[in-house]
Amino acid sequence: MKLILPKKYSQNNPLWKNKVLGTQGTIGQYGCLISCIAMVSTYFGHDENPDSINTYLTTNNGYVNGNLYIWNAITKKYPDMVYQGIVRTPDTLIKTQMDAIRSIIDQGFPIFLKIDVIPSTSKLDEHWVIGTDYDGDDIIIQDPWDGAE
Repeated sequence: MKLILPKKYSQNNPLWKNKVLGTQGTIGQYGCLISCIAMVSTYFGHDENPDSINTYLTTNNGYVNGNLYIWNAITKKYPDMVYQGIVRTPDTLIKTQMDAIRSIIDQGFPIFLKIDVIPSTSKLDEHWVIGTDYDGDDIIIQDPWDGAE
């Protein structure tokens, strides 16, 4: 079941990429997660973009340690957007985890996925994307880096 996000945002959009994220860094540098939050907000009918989400979180204690998102902070503004928990996968996803991802998408919910954008290095090069569809074990994503599917 392909989920259609009404707006596809890039954290590197010139309208907001140079704006401070929380109190350190910029949306262009570190704003992948808030760009995902903005896309999912619009999916649920809330008119948001990365800049407006960042402004709300900055002024409503939605960040810790400068620019780290506090899970469920957006729920204070939008009670219909509720953090449901996290599944940690330090290794390759197993069948039950893939089944869970497919099930969430099948229920009509976009899913936040934290990925390692440079898996060949030993450290986690963290980046957030939105899962909107799947083809077998391939997850179709919306990437906030450039706004591409």
